[in-house]
Amino acid sequence: MSKKRFFQALMIFAMLFNYFGWTLVADAASYRGIVTGDSVNIRSGPGTNYGIATTASRNTQVNMVDTAKYSGTGCIEGWYYIYLPNSSTNKGYICAAYLKVEEGIATDKYLRPWLTPKLSIIGGAIFTGESYISKGQFTSYLIKYNVNPNSAYSLHTHQYMINIRAPYSQASSTYTSYSNSGMINQPLIFSIPVFNNMPAKTELYNYNPPNKGQTEITDEDFEAYLDAQKFPDHYKPYLRKIHTDHPNWVFEAMLTGINWDTAVSKQKAVGAIDSTDTRYCDASSGSCIKTEGNWYKPTTAATAFFLDPRNFMDERYILQFEKLSFSEIIKESDVQFVLNNTFMSGVSSVDGQTYASMFIEAGRKANVNPVYLASKSRQEVGVNGSTATSGKQFTYQGVTYQGLYNFYNIGAVSSAANPVLAGLVWAAGGSSIPIVNTTTTLELTGVENINVGLFMTELKKELDKDISNYTVKVVDRNNQVIPDQGNLGTGSKITVTTADETIIFNIVVPGDITGTGNINSADLLAIRKHLLGTGTLTGLYLKAADINGDGKVNSADLLALRQHLLGQKIIRS
Repeated sequence: MSKKRFFQALMIFAMLFNYFGWTLVADAASYRGIVTGDSVNIRSGPGTNYGIATTASRNTQVNMVDTAKYSGTGCIEGWYYIYLPNSSTNKGYICAAYLKVEEGIATDKYLRPWLTPKLSIIGGAIFTGESYISKGQFTSYLIKYNVNPNSAYSLHTHQYMINIRAPYSQASSTYTSYSNSGMINQPLIFSIPVFNNMPAKTELYNYNPPNKGQTEITDEDFEAYLDAQKFPDHYKPYLRKIHTDHPNWVFEAMLTGINWDTAVSKQKAVGAIDSTDTRYCDASSGSCIKTEGNWYKPTTAATAFFLDPRNFMDERYILQFEKLSFSEIIKESDVQFVLNNTFMSGVSSVDGQTYASMFIEAGRKANVNPVYLASKSRQEVGVNGSTATSGKQFTYQGVTYQGLYNFYNIGAVSSAANPVLAGLVWAAGGSSIPIVNTTTTLELTGVENINVGLFMTELKKELDKDISNYTVKVVDRNNQVIPDQGNLGTGSKITVTTADETIIFNIVVPGDITGTGNINSADLLAIRKHLLGTGTLTGLYLKAADINGDGKVNSADLLALRQHLLGQKIIRS
């Protein structure tokens, strides 16, 4: 579908909605710009006679209030009106000579597409918190070895990484941060799995767990606590020793109910190790058995060693069992220790913000420990970064993408032809939607309860006049197909695909802040929380809350929503 046909499609949509007495507006604020100069001034008004609000570095990506150019002194090309970097509310003006305008890009609940490191870091944290930590995989160990019997997922499934040493490595990075910042002395909480029928010990070449245990009982209350938690006797010496050094740490037993040999067998089948040393990798066929890339099937002994919690009960490696919810005791300086001597040690040139502060922001938003997030990213992309952090153009399965970031390698499934590139495609928002295709936001004003069946019937009548061999897909805010009897709502997405292009229409219904397709008291609650600062609206949902269309969300919008619900004044009728 050509660009000309794209605008024809917009006209079709406009005619269709006018036919039903509705109004459709293409959202100019869905455009973005890329700063092309160094330390470019962003001013409070369109001209150099206005004060400087902030500066933006080269390659900073900003959203645009509109695409008009405003006349003013000091810039013959005119001034663009933009949202300030790292802000969805404050606005400023930038000389058009220093901004490259690009078509708007949609976002989903994970803030995809991840067009900046910050979007990747925050969006990936939301994904981790929602898909793992809130589902019962709330420690680094459980994210790798899902052995929590109360997890939302089946045992031994939904494991984030194949590397059997991943929790061990992440714990080491976390320890460096905690010990340097004094956090190691905080009252940390650990959830430690216990298996049935465990051997007396597990051993592995060249690994010598430093905690030899403490046989002497020096704290009767702690001993009673261990009994109440149902820790086995063979766990207690290790826990006594740690308790002696860190009496304010709390240890909780997770009784998995899983037979040890079963757990080892299951984990060996889905694990891997980055070693060709036959003492660690399965060489039963004569040489190490490759699973993907530089990863190999582990031996039973290696799997058992890294699965066995007792091997990591010292102050460094026990951190893989720390509960990973967010805590205000964690400061930016704590995260910085993890990022030192890596490419993330300073400021992101794209975002104009330190990586450490972005991980703090991500942790707070997703309720995930930011030190864990930084450690996880460091392990996934390395100290020097990778293709997943470069934003460079790449081609995958015949489609070209650019400007994408994935700091946690989410979606980099091992079965893919190139896992890292597959993860970047996931960061684009879906493998079937190349980032180079057209996306726009459509605002349906003065309307709710838009029946999808009626909508699709009329839309296809129009499209059939000009296009052959196309497909149309309508999904809700959770990317689930909406049935004919369902309604379009904020966050819904209409995808029209032809042989040569995909056009995505992202729907905003002013007042439908929760994306249900109708306006009710839940939307009133959502806007109240936003105004009180207890729940932040972003993206399409923030736009849906701007009911009076003045570019701000405030008490006037709250009043408009109340009046709509009372039937006093229908929204934009």
